[in-house]
Amino acid sequence: MNIKIVTKLTFLFCLLSVTAVPIYAWLFAGIDLAGVSGYVIATTGPLGVLVGGLVIKATAQARNGGGSE
Repeated sequence: MNIKIVTKLTFLFCLLSVTAVPIYAWLFAGIDLAGVSGYVIATTGPLGVLVGGLVIKATAQARNGGGSE
């Protein structure tokens, strides 16, 4: 498994943890919205760092004439 696939899987995992877990906790586990919002705030940090890294990499590739990796 190369780094591109691992990055995509990590992004998908972070995205699901930001969306699916809070909805489940709010609807089915009976946790109030204050607790759910705290979880969302705590989990968006890694997702933001990952997206920022992907944008920097894509920008660098565009400046250098593209490339496959």
